Amino acid sequence: MSLWEAYSRGHITIRQVDLTYQNGGQPVTAPLGFEVRNSGDVAVVIDEFVGLLSPNPRENRDPSDTTQDGILTHATIPANGVVNYGYGDFVAQGILPGPAWWCSERFQYVKSGVTRSRRSTWTAS
Repeated sequence: MSLWEAYSRGHITIRQVDLTYQNGGQPVTAPLGFEVRNSGDVAVVIDEFVGLLSPNPRENRDPSDTTQDGILTHATIPANGVVNYGYGDFVAQGILPGPAWWCSERFQYVKSGVTRSRRSTWTAS
């Protein structure tokens, strides 16, 4: 099933999450991931680049509930499963496991637990 069909059926949630990695032998935890959760009974295929837009504070949210806009790379979310995307720069350096998500902004505050309310599709040219 496609991401958009699963989302429209209420089977997909996407939120910013904390991931832990090792830095000089010490664990570091930071909001560097996106959790894509599939509550449906079939796998969801992300076969296009998905642009995630930060929630707008005017959408009855706390103004601090904003986070980076990002682009998810291709993956398959198993039925009743979860895939955690890692921050692309850290995935490329081998610090975090993939799949990768890439920041689409120069700088933006990052906060774990923020759920995505708007989505768009980016296609490769």
